[in-house]
Amino acid sequence: MNNLEIDTNYILKNLKKSELNFFKNKKILILGSDGFIGSYFVEFFIKLIENKINVKVDCVDNHISSSKRKLSKKKLKLKALHTEMFHIKYHTTNI
Repeated sequence: MNNLEIDTNYILKNLKKSELNFFKNKKILILGSDGFIGSYFVEFFIKLIENKINVKVDCVDNHISSSKRKLSKKKLKLKALHTEMFHIKYHTTNI
């Protein structure tokens, strides 16, 4: 068992049932899912799915500062998208 699994197991055991049920039937988008922090979120939601809490998770990472993680078959409820860097443009107006 690696540190990631140990940490997420600890978090899962110390949350109240009502806190865990907050995520029930939610859609979650994790940006940077293969990075240091994102991988903790991914592992946490995998644990929720394994504990029969229905949650839909989409993972996005461009791998500029991380490497691709391979999702195992037990993690099939996660949808991973490996993409290139994208830019979001927005406009502001002065009134």
